[in-house]
Amino acid sequence: MRFNGEVTFGNLLTSATVIVAALTLFLSLRQARLQRRREIADAVRTAAADALAKLERYARLPGAVADRVQGLIIETTRMLGAKPQVDDLRKARDHLWSGLLREWQEARTAQRAEEVELAHVRLLGRRPDAYDGVADSVAALDEGALRCFEELLEAAQGAIRRYERDRARYWAEDLGNELRAELARYRQALESNADQCLATVRHRLRAVVAGEDAQVVDRTWHATDDPR
Repeated sequence: MRFNGEVTFGNLLTSATVIVAALTLFLSLRQARLQRRREIADAVRTAAADALAKLERYARLPGAVADRVQGLIIETTRMLGAKPQVDDLRKARDHLWSGLLREWQEARTAQRAEEVELAHVRLLGRRPDAYDGVADSVAALDEGALRCFEELLEAAQGAIRRYERDRARYWAEDLGNELRAELARYRQALESNADQCLATVRHRLRAVVAGEDAQVVDRTWHATDDPR
């Protein structure tokens, strides 16, 4: 058996064609992998952004009570009149309490409509680190918001009692101003509660949204849990 050691132009052309074809295939496969990674990363980012937006809306909804009861305060002070009787005080107090409770229930209904418990489910498969802790944070958020509202109810009752004890110096307008001040404190307490309960979850979700493709799809990559 004899081999021809000569290299012809045809041989070189064939070799070059094979190399170019292999390189083209490699680049095509690499581009396809990068495109697929980008699609997965974008889907995860979208899920994280949606979850974060829902959490933020969910946390703000109880604060709407402070805005919606402004008319209720005016109604309450008007019910007292210039010389309120004991029965007027009782009616004003009940009207204020029932109005506050009604607005609180509406806020809670709006929160349930957000379905925040389902907002982060899409993260479970790809980013379990971002998924973890969301349910506990929402539970803590609800508990803190309820505590803030109960404190508001107690403060409103205290304001009515002060008006009842000292009607000579404590006018209906003073009562209205005190109730508005209590609403402002209620809103501040809600914001503080949200910042405390959601700090870590916000940090994790924002890290996923801002992460590079390779980081987002890599389940071993974790953003630091320090939100500062």
